[in-house]
Amino acid sequence: MDMWISKVIRSRCARTLAMWAFFAGLICACFLYHHRYFKNVWYGPYEFGPSQLSAVEDPATSPEYFVRVTGKRAQDTGLQMVRRKIGSDKIQEVLAGYFALEVGGKYLIVKREKGIATSVAGQLTKLPPEVEHKLFEPTDAASGRTRIYPLLLDSDEYAFKFEAYFAVFIVLVYLALFTWLGVPVCRQMLETGSHPVSARLAAWGNPFVISQEAEKEAAGPMRRVGCWSAGDNYLIFLGLFSFDLLRLDDVVWAYKEVITHKTNGLVTSVTHQLSFHCKNLKAIAAGRESDVDAMLAYIAGRCPWAEFGFSADLQSRFEQPNGLLVATIAARRKLYEEGNPLD
Repeated sequence: MDMWISKVIRSRCARTLAMWAFFAGLICACFLYHHRYFKNVWYGPYEFGPSQLSAVEDPATSPEYFVRVTGKRAQDTGLQMVRRKIGSDKIQEVLAGYFALEVGGKYLIVKREKGIATSVAGQLTKLPPEVEHKLFEPTDAASGRTRIYPLLLDSDEYAFKFEAYFAVFIVLVYLALFTWLGVPVCRQMLETGSHPVSARLAAWGNPFVISQEAEKEAAGPMRRVGCWSAGDNYLIFLGLFSFDLLRLDDVVWAYKEVITHKTNGLVTSVTHQLSFHCKNLKAIAAGRESDVDAMLAYIAGRCPWAEFGFSADLQSRFEQPNGLLVATIAARRKLYEEGNPLD
């Protein structure tokens, strides 16, 4: 018979994996939507000659637009793309130049950062009207258009491939995060015994009995703060993607925190949260102040041997490697169970 705890672990793992699958689907959808671009990056640059250039009507829809063109000769047009300071005609920086590459008796206008060459690779785009107007005098515009291809070859390969580099980076980050965070979830879904909660059950007693008790408490009335609930014996966290289970008897230290959020020196919001420590574990429950106060009062009544309220001394004792505070609370609990009064 499957335990309730195992069912909860698998359901949370399934939700988490569904989220990972959703993001994987988004990545795949982006690749499919931009398949023409990624195909050109992967297989390009394609070798283009006069016939291929003449056949391109619109580079924005052409299957192949990342190309390499080799011409007979190159001629500088004198046109430049420059950067000027605002309000000044002085050239601050030359960004690129334009030259004409003769290919099959016509000229292809090439935009290049530096120099000219007879063999260039880059992205084909439509020839911008402002560039075309500067290439020819108004009286010679009609005849000039017949001598050039209505295309521009932008030879900045790095700028063209930048999106591909970024996409590869995103895929690598996704795979790294999935290996780090997703693979353990897959393991926990296939084998719920590898989940941290399942590992604790073995030290607590009969897992089936504990699971039945936790299921009964989760279904009944409980004190709740956020996703945390406090029952008669357990602290249960039922989040959208995660699950945790702690024993109330293991609470060592608990305190309320009030966190003030400010923007430009003005208070914008206040967060109330309950921090409780169980030996080597720490949990935080954030919610309404009334809920935090109610749960803290309940835990204080249920675990009178524990420490309540924050102090630097308690924090120091809790963080000590020898577990000084944990040992002190264990001794206080033993006294309480023997019927001795607590200090």
